[in-house]
Amino acid sequence: MRIHNIECVDQGDSQLLSGRVDELTLWFRLPASLEIDPADASPFVTAAFIPAMLLGEALSVDDEYRVSTGLAASLPRLHDIYSAWNPLFKPVRLEARLAQSQAANPGGGCFFSGGVDGTYSLLKNLDTVRYALLINGFDFNMDDEAWGAMVARNRQFCQAMDRELVAIETNFKSFTSAFGLARAANYGSVLAAIAQVLRLETVYISTGDSYRWVVPEGSHVLTDPLWSTEVTTIVHDGLEANRSKKIAFIRNYPLAMENLWVCWESPDYNCGRCSKCIRTWIALTLNGIEDFHFVNEVSIKDLKSLSVTDEDDRIFFEAFMEEARDKELLTIYKILRNRILMFEFRTLVRKTLALCFPRLDRWLLARRPAADRQVEIGFLPRYSDSLVLARVRAHRAAGELHQEVPRIGSVYEGG
Repeated sequence: MRIHNIECVDQGDSQLLSGRVDELTLWFRLPASLEIDPADASPFVTAAFIPAMLLGEALSVDDEYRVSTGLAASLPRLHDIYSAWNPLFKPVRLEARLAQSQAANPGGGCFFSGGVDGTYSLLKNLDTVRYALLINGFDFNMDDEAWGAMVARNRQFCQAMDRELVAIETNFKSFTSAFGLARAANYGSVLAAIAQVLRLETVYISTGDSYRWVVPEGSHVLTDPLWSTEVTTIVHDGLEANRSKKIAFIRNYPLAMENLWVCWESPDYNCGRCSKCIRTWIALTLNGIEDFHFVNEVSIKDLKSLSVTDEDDRIFFEAFMEEARDKELLTIYKILRNRILMFEFRTLVRKTLALCFPRLDRWLLARRPAADRQVEIGFLPRYSDSLVLARVRAHRAAGELHQEVPRIGSVYEGG
């Protein structure tokens, strides 16, 4: 897997850093005010490392670029961790010219979208954080209007906190999906790549996990720090507090509570109907907060519309369930307990069917839409991993590795 054609193009109020990973392009658009080093290929090595492990291929960087010595030294340990989670990921040999990373841009940064996790980390680390890093093309692909509204709202909040918002735009989602990888597998490394591009002294990646429940995923307390370079220290932040405790901390900052955005429906409001809004309502209720504004009022009966779809959901709900029991909010406790029991029953049925009818899994996978089958390899092994990987290999061998080209909204003149 060859990394080449790295360049940084001036676009007036922004700059576009791009590079090629074989035939695929990965790009980042950033403010023109930040100093970027296009001779440093470390961000592209970081972003391509997990896809390279998946395919079992070496990473070869053209000689005109250099890679951080510290980062290169961490790659074998990163592989040890990832392959222990999912043996599908193979060792990667790095062929590159190594050198110490150059001087950092002063100050620290924190990835931030106005949600609970990012807001908590920003407020907790105000003494060291100068920049709030907001990304389009990472979790979501917003159009110009929605993205512009989100940037404006969060910039106003950051200015009130005497911090600077950095709007970053990228095609990360399409780059990752081209390899059949779940976003959850590659998102920590791409956040690290952006931190390396910015070359800030310290960058905080906020987590939705807590020390009680730490599960294998792309951003993890074991792996995030290993993406650090000589000039940028990457910190996995927030494990000491679950969602409810983070809300309890944020409530001490009225401006942050007003700015809190937990909904995927719009950057302008919290709908009160989606699962993220309802989960946040649970955390608010557990903290006795009744005046948080949802466009549609949320009540106890809305909890019955929730379902536990995976282990991440189960972890969220179990933490809420235990706190509801301890605070004697028994109606919430019983509803959440029932949701978890239903999930555990469905999981048991699926496992039983897989053991008794092993060909059923392959038949079910074949019936799923092609796009669904191409974005699901993660760090928790699944029956479908080898099938999805076989398809990716076949497309790659035929020169048909597909990369979507979505329209990613921009707040910059050259976007």
